[in-house]
Amino acid sequence: MPPPQFRIAIIGGGPAGLTLGLLLHKRGIPFTIFELRQRPTDEELTEPAGSLDLHEESGLAAIRECGLFDEFIALTGDCTEASRISDKDGNILFTDDGELSNRPEISRHKIINLLFSHLPASTIKWDHKLICATSSTASGHIEIELDFGEKGRQTFDLVISADGAWSRVRPLLTDVTNLLTEVRAFRASTI
Repeated sequence: MPPPQFRIAIIGGGPAGLTLGLLLHKRGIPFTIFELRQRPTDEELTEPAGSLDLHEESGLAAIRECGLFDEFIALTGDCTEASRISDKDGNILFTDDGELSNRPEISRHKIINLLFSHLPASTIKWDHKLICATSSTASGHIEIELDFGEKGRQTFDLVISADGAWSRVRPLLTDVTNLLTEVRAFRASTI
């Protein structure tokens, strides 16, 4: 009899959640990504979006591990780290066309499209708003129940939070609701 399947959920279908999903997929590890938004249309993915810069020791290393580095680099042409510094009269004092940077920038839409185009469609559940996550040990090991409201409840053995600053998963680990607020409070108390 084969061992029971380990159930993994990733909450958040942004660049971090999709990258992790692709890394798991490449190793044959089953998972499900739950994303709040509807699946973006091809038209939406061509619209302007904010840019992300990927660092060698983190984002670029993950993109290389996914086997997408060449495809990634081909998509970075729209964004740059170029800078111009001028005085009050508009005279250019310094120019950098990005050649000093080793952090290529990419449109958020382009990296999302790149990542989910390499994932099986069945691994991403779009339009799933996580209401709350609760844990229990009723079955002899820790299980995490995810409540998606009208989309139902599902239970997992491991839940990975890639759902941002207002995470619905974080309360399982800490009572801090907004990390930025907590850091500001800590800084203020140490002055």
